[in-house]
Amino acid sequence: MKRTKIQKFNPDTIKGKKRLKIDTFKLADDSVISLPCGVISKGNKPKIAITGGQHGNEWNGTYITQRLYKEIPLEKTNGTIILLPVLNPPAFNQKTRVSSIDNIDLNRTYLGNDRKPTERLGKLLFENIFSKMDYIIDIHTGGPGEYLPHTAIIDRERVKEASLMLPYLYIAKSTGGSLISSAERETIKSYLIEVGRGRNINYKFVKQVINGIKNFLKGTNITKGQVTKKETETFLNKQKIPSPQSGFFKANTKLGEFIEKGQTIGKIEKMMGQTKTIKSPISGRIIYIRRERVVAEGENVLHLLY
Repeated sequence: MKRTKIQKFNPDTIKGKKRLKIDTFKLADDSVISLPCGVISKGNKPKIAITGGQHGNEWNGTYITQRLYKEIPLEKTNGTIILLPVLNPPAFNQKTRVSSIDNIDLNRTYLGNDRKPTERLGKLLFENIFSKMDYIIDIHTGGPGEYLPHTAIIDRERVKEASLMLPYLYIAKSTGGSLISSAERETIKSYLIEVGRGRNINYKFVKQVINGIKNFLKGTNITKGQVTKKETETFLNKQKIPSPQSGFFKANTKLGEFIEKGQTIGKIEKMMGQTKTIKSPISGRIIYIRRERVVAEGENVLHLLY
């Protein structure tokens, strides 16, 4: 497998279907942080980067990205596809959200400082890879809870293209330092996908997302093929519902279910104490349910889109 320094990475000069190792920088012990990378390219535009593994315990995105490399044939490609399944190798190898090197969230570092190792990684990735793209799809996963597969955007002009992917679309607010927000600041068309839960791979959800991304690639002329029209439910708001007390959580609802205001969504059984019923404060679509059964007061147990 060919190795290249990130400063020399030039997607315009890579043609064919190739696997690379991208060397970023050296840590204190002189070891190099290296990223696995797949390229499928005819050397043309549009150029897209599809990423997973910004958080090391979010494996659905990592699995999806490497599957796309295996499943997309070069002969069906018009543009350039850069596949980065593990953006944060130190966190991935530790199977944790952030790396213990500095405990910094990579997805809050873009266009920011570069004093610490994770910040430097974010700076190098953005300057040498992401800034050269026309599109970015960044795939994430729930941590203690599970997400129904959905797309999120922060620019409403992306609605038409985003609707090619998944049945649910959320128009979100910008998050400082995130890849999607930073890329949009640089006028790069950017899309976030949330799917499944941390430290797990939901193969049913994975297949749905892979098919959605393939449809998006066709719709943006990055690959060849017939585009499938999809019905998409679009939401402008998200409500996170916290636990009213510490204890053991049991949900009475399912992912994707539409619930009404006042409907019971679950119960919290306090350790050696009373059980409280949680009722929904609004009507909306359940996009996230906490799967960890032990919760602290104030921790979110449900997310609703409305």
